[in-house]
Amino acid sequence: MMNKSPRAKSFHGGLALNGHKLESTSGTLKTAAVPAQLILPLTQHAGRAAVPVVNAGDRVLGHQEIARPDGEVSCSLHAPTSATVLGVQRLPIPHPSGLMGDCLVLQPDGKNEFGNFLPAMDPDHLDLPSLLTRVSDAGIAGLGGATFPTATKLAGAAASTGITLVINGAECEPYITCDDMLMREQADQILLGAKIVLDALGAQRALVAIERDKLKALESMSAAIDRLGDPRFQLEKIFTIYPAGGERQLIQVLSGKEVPAGKLPIDIGYLCQNVATLAAIYRAVKDGHPLVSRITTVTGSGIAEPGNYLTMLGTPLGALAESAGGYSPKASRLIMGGPMMGIALPSDEVPVVKATNCMLVLQEDEVRATGDQMPCIRCGECEQACPSQLQPQELYWHIRGNDLAGADELNLSACIECGCCDFVCPSHIPLSQYYRFAKSQVRLLDARRVQSDIARQRFEDRKERLDSEAARRKQRLEEKRKKRASQEKAPKAIKGEIDAILARSKAKQTDADEGGETQ
Repeated sequence: MMNKSPRAKSFHGGLALNGHKLESTSGTLKTAAVPAQLILPLTQHAGRAAVPVVNAGDRVLGHQEIARPDGEVSCSLHAPTSATVLGVQRLPIPHPSGLMGDCLVLQPDGKNEFGNFLPAMDPDHLDLPSLLTRVSDAGIAGLGGATFPTATKLAGAAASTGITLVINGAECEPYITCDDMLMREQADQILLGAKIVLDALGAQRALVAIERDKLKALESMSAAIDRLGDPRFQLEKIFTIYPAGGERQLIQVLSGKEVPAGKLPIDIGYLCQNVATLAAIYRAVKDGHPLVSRITTVTGSGIAEPGNYLTMLGTPLGALAESAGGYSPKASRLIMGGPMMGIALPSDEVPVVKATNCMLVLQEDEVRATGDQMPCIRCGECEQACPSQLQPQELYWHIRGNDLAGADELNLSACIECGCCDFVCPSHIPLSQYYRFAKSQVRLLDARRVQSDIARQRFEDRKERLDSEAARRKQRLEEKRKKRASQEKAPKAIKGEIDAILARSKAKQTDADEGGETQ
C-alpha cells in the first residue's frame, strides 16, 4: 500500500482564502481550438531570449525547433503544429505595462503534421547527462510559474547526495486548477516523470505534496502511487493555506526546515518540481515530445464556460476565451495567473506562454479599485501575514524614502511577492508593487555596480600594464645608456694604455740615447 505521512507542519503567516476552484473543475479537461495565428515570444522563460533558427516563409512541422537556447540559462521553442513562419515581429507580451517583445509568428496550415525530431528514449535506462540533454532539447521550463529552465535546475542538483524530490501539487492560489486537473487525469505521467528524475539523480525518496481539499486529485495520485509500487514515493496531505505552494514554504511544511536566506532548496537537500513539469519530462523522454502546449485554467465571472483547456503555446488569450464560450457581459478585468500573484493585462492579444497557468476574467467590483491608497497606520497586519517573516511596513518606508540599501538590509530579496501583505493592508497600499519595483532597482544597481567594477578593474589593469611598459622602457633606456657609456669609455681606456705604452717606450729610448752618449 501507499506510504502516507501524518506530518502537517506550517509556516509563518499566510492566508485562508476563498478558493473559487469549483467553477473550473466541474467538467473534464478540454482542448482549445487551434488559433488563426500562433504568437511565440522568444522570452517566455527565465534567462536569455531564445535565438530563431527559421526564417519568414519557412514551413515547419509540429515539434520542430524554431528557436534555440542562448547560453546555459535559456530555453528552446518548438512549433506547436505545422505552420508557415510569418517572421519575427515586435508584439505585446504578458506584462502589466503592455511591454512589447520579439515574437515568432506562425500561421497554422490546418494539416496538423508532426515530425520525429526527438527520438523516444528508454525511461528506465537514462543517465543524468542524457536526461539533461533531452530536457534542454525539449524546451522544458518550470510550469509552476517561475519558468526557470528545468535542465539548469536539475544540473544544479547533480553534485548533491541524499536528495529528496518534492512533487509540488499544492496549487494554493485562488481560481487556478490546472495542476488539480492534471493530477486527476494524468497522474501516471506525473509519477513516471518523477521516477525518471529520481533514478537519474540517485535520489532516495519523493514527497507528493497535495492540499487536503483536492479530494479527486488525492484519490487519483494515491491510486497511481499504488500502481507504480515504488516505495520511494510518499503522499503528503497538507493544509490549504496560501502560499503553501511556494517552494520554500512547502519545504518548511513538509520537513520543518527553513531554506536559509541567500540559499537554494538544494542546499538543504530538497529539489522541488511542479507536477506539470514532471509530466512534460515524461513525455519528452518516453514519446520525444517537446513542450508545445500546457493546461491553462480559463475562469472567472467574466468567462461563459470556465474550465481547464489543453492549449497550444502562442494561442492569443482572446482566442482561448472563445474556446471557453467567450466573455460574459460581466467581463471587465483580465489577469494572467491568479488574483494574488497574477499580472493584470491591458489586452487579450497577448499569447499563452509557458508561464500561463490561468486566464482569469473578473468583473469590475471583484477587483480593488486603484487610487484608494491611504497612509500606513503601522497596524502590523502585513507582518503577521508575511510567509517570509519580513517586516513589510519597514520595507515600505525605506522604499518610499528611496533608501534601497536599507531595504536590502531588511532582506528585501527574500520577498516572494505573494501579495499577502496587500490583501490584509487596511490602507490599501500596493506593497508588493513597491517591493517588486525596489527589487528591480536593486538588481539594476547591482548590474551597474558589476559593470563599474569591471570598468575599474580594466582601468587598473591598463594602468598597471602602462606602468609596467614604462618601467621596461626606462630599464631598456638605462641599459642602452650604460652600454653607450661603456662603449665610449672603452676607446679612452685603450688610448690611455697606448699612451702609457708609448710613454714608457719613449722613456726607454731616451735612457738608451743618454747611455750611448756617456759611453
